[in-house]
Amino acid sequence: MFTNRKPPQARASVSPGQFAVSAKIQRTSPNRETGRKPDDRVRIWISCIKCNMSHAQFGYVMPLDNSQNTRNLTSGKRPVGSLKGTAGTRLGTTAKSVRHFSQDPQQNKANSENRSVRFRHQRHAAGLMGGKARVGLCRWSVVSKTDGVDMVKTSYSATNREIVHFEGLQTCGSVWACPCCGARISETRRDEMNQLLAWARLQGYRVMMLTLTARHGRDDDLAELLKRMKDAKQRWARHRSYRQIKARMIGSVTATEVTGGGAHGWHPHFHVILILDGDADLTPLRDAWLASLRGAGLDGAGAAFQAQGADAAGNYITKWGAAEELTLSQRKKGRGRTGRTPSQLLAASCDEVDREAGHLWAEYATVFHGRRQLVWSRGLKSLAEIGEVEDEEAARDQQQDGQQETARANIPHRVWRDEVAVRRADRRADLLDRAEEVGPENAAAELISGHMPGDVLEHDMPHQPRPGGLAAAALAAVRPPPPPTLRGG
Repeated sequence: MFTNRKPPQARASVSPGQFAVSAKIQRTSPNRETGRKPDDRVRIWISCIKCNMSHAQFGYVMPLDNSQNTRNLTSGKRPVGSLKGTAGTRLGTTAKSVRHFSQDPQQNKANSENRSVRFRHQRHAAGLMGGKARVGLCRWSVVSKTDGVDMVKTSYSATNREIVHFEGLQTCGSVWACPCCGARISETRRDEMNQLLAWARLQGYRVMMLTLTARHGRDDDLAELLKRMKDAKQRWARHRSYRQIKARMIGSVTATEVTGGGAHGWHPHFHVILILDGDADLTPLRDAWLASLRGAGLDGAGAAFQAQGADAAGNYITKWGAAEELTLSQRKKGRGRTGRTPSQLLAASCDEVDREAGHLWAEYATVFHGRRQLVWSRGLKSLAEIGEVEDEEAARDQQQDGQQETARANIPHRVWRDEVAVRRADRRADLLDRAEEVGPENAAAELISGHMPGDVLEHDMPHQPRPGGLAAAALAAVRPPPPPTLRGG
């Protein structure tokens, strides 16, 4: 294999007093672990004469054949000054694409972009947490070095759409701090809620949605505010008015949400889905909630309690789905002065370098750690025949209902560590994009062989280096390999 040592040969000057370039043909040795075959390659070294330093780590490696003019050393797909597998290189940057898994190109593009954003935000979240959570290992570190990582292609029979995901990676199971696990868990919780609502309608029950909140200010501490609101909700559940209505209640599901960064600071609130056996007057619950807030050291006005009737709840479910409001909070936009959702805070910190948003998100992730996203009343899941799925299980990338595995390919641990899960060049999303173009087997073979698209771009027309440029100087510095020495018998 190659080393990062500069070869002992003359350097061709490119820019006097600034940089020099040298190149040499080397032959790679076979690698039994990755299956890499030996071949001849050109390695280019760029050295800074002014600072008397050799930047061998910026060496560019490319396969070499007898017709060197078909190789593009200066393609826009890979800068000369970048390592194989570093930032700036995307998997799948080939001259000709193969195919996409969906018949809808816009859907393919949206899926790819969403996945890339989740991976990017996940790595940023790990940095904001400073190693205090498992999100830094999630979908990054392997479960077994021996087994490596699998790329699995599955198809949805209902939509005729195929996707590729990883298996064999650790998951953190955090619905609050991890964009990847949060998306998977929220999808599971949404399905559970949709099952509950369908069951309630089938049984002829009445569905109501309550929103509970409290007056809050910019200087309020999130942990203390949430603690007092939880106390108020417990007092509310013990109130006489609540116990009277509870006799008509089949069950309930409570979700906790929060927005932050607005003019009035943190805004935690509860959404409570009530399943009722017939009509019930919920007006007394408002006074009970306001009294419970005062008992917990909080205050509330008319907006602190909101009850949506059957018609309003039905319209809301038709438009968004009650479960989507409850669990897919990343789709809910902060409204004006009420602030931004945690996912919006994380995006602002990662994409806009908003330091305040980063501090707020880290506070939120710390406070919500260990809390449940949805709290079901005792016995409701069993009554509706909905199975129990823990967050860690829901977070795993595994086959769901309606999915069927159609292909699988393995990536050895060493290849995953050196070529994909690279701290300065996260290539997970790019690899999945490539696998959805050419299939997991071909994408894995390209990765393992070291000939990933983007390393070398072949064109129909020979490339002519610019006279006096780096490429021309590099080609001029190439020395042909010595002829093999024959030993006499």
